[in-house]
Amino acid sequence: MEFISIILAVLGTIVSIALFLFGLRQTVGARKERIRSSNEEIEKVLVRRIVLEGFTPASDEIGRLIYTKARDFGVRTTDLLSETQLINNIFTRILESDFIPPEQRQTILDRVVQLFDSIEVASMEENLEFEDSSQKTFGNFTISMTVAMAVSASIAGASLTILPEIQDLVNDKGALLDALPLAVATVVGSLVMISFIVIVYSSLERQQENSNRGSEIEDYARFEGEVSNLLNKYDIKVVKASSTYGPSHAYDILIDREGERLLVLVKNWNRRLPSSIISGTLAELADAVAKENASHAIVVTKRNGNKNFSALNDERVKIMTLGEFRRHLESWT
Repeated sequence: MEFISIILAVLGTIVSIALFLFGLRQTVGARKERIRSSNEEIEKVLVRRIVLEGFTPASDEIGRLIYTKARDFGVRTTDLLSETQLINNIFTRILESDFIPPEQRQTILDRVVQLFDSIEVASMEENLEFEDSSQKTFGNFTISMTVAMAVSASIAGASLTILPEIQDLVNDKGALLDALPLAVATVVGSLVMISFIVIVYSSLERQQENSNRGSEIEDYARFEGEVSNLLNKYDIKVVKASSTYGPSHAYDILIDREGERLLVLVKNWNRRLPSSIISGTLAELADAVAKENASHAIVVTKRNGNKNFSALNDERVKIMTLGEFRRHLESWT
């Protein structure tokens, strides 16, 4: 009898895990399908408008499209492809299409490439607040749903341990009390195994998300390399890099052109920052201009959501995107 009880407990645990995985597939798996469909829908809309109508979307327009499609498909905006990833995909779709004439394709690709230079951060405060609250609500709902599925599956599995003696348990309260410890043990064992599965699954999901989005350090190093390649392209002499001026270096690169000096600070800013951070950076850079006897200084950012900041009234310090910095170098050299 004791051996049979152990077999029933094991079977009950297996059934609980199987039911939980089935429920997880129907919920999380369906969410992944919605994410995939949403990304495909956004790509199709942008490709149609860019190719058929000559439309060149701005960053805030792409951001609104992402936000709306995320709401339509019931997913988070952070689950979807970023603006840069979308533009890369669109570039690829246009390049590999055999239905676009070569001359027209090149013109369209040139416009798509320009998006990398002109893309801006659309960071309206109400959208950010709504996104933060919606993500928090979505996270709480997911946790509650997972817990409910785990408990339900464990109880269903535990019911299997008492199923062979269900008739006796109905007529004999003593038998019900005897079977209760085995059922509780099955529930506890099932919850432990399901918790382990959830932890492993969540860890894998986080790794995949980090891989898709890319780490902040890798993104910054890549952007810094783009700036360095741009300087090499125009054969610009770099006098000094990574100055140790001040408590933290005020600039990254010092350029000298026939006695005229330019300071360059590379910042991978991809969203609008608080004014205190920007003003502190610009003030420190303005001090470095005077100390290094430079003509002006430029903060090169990934996107220009902060370029219109005017708290520091110093014409010698400017904020530019990579594309604007390229045009500045062309006119400066």
